[in-house]
Amino acid sequence: MIGHRKIEGPPPAGGYKLRRDSLSKLVVYETDQGPRRVRYSLDWRSPRNRTHGRDQQLGLQRLEQLLFKEFPGFHHALIYDMETDEKILEYNHDHHKIPHS
Repeated sequence: MIGHRKIEGPPPAGGYKLRRDSLSKLVVYETDQGPRRVRYSLDWRSPRNRTHGRDQQLGLQRLEQLLFKEFPGFHHALIYDMETDEKILEYNHDHHKIPHS
């Protein structure tokens, strides 16, 4: 299963922060050679959720929704695991999902 990592335990002091605490990131190329856009996953249900921790699958679902809502005409998109920096998913210019791992 893609994006199966769950991390239990309390959030850091002050709550979660996107760039620091996200389990995945989305890199979107809007045109063939245009600039890239980076978005980070929201892997937690609440900034101070002390019981459920972070869930990578939840973050991936949210990234996918954000991709098709915010960048409907994107050319290419990649989703990376923040810990290993490996590709998890790829979307080509036809918006077909290509799983990696």
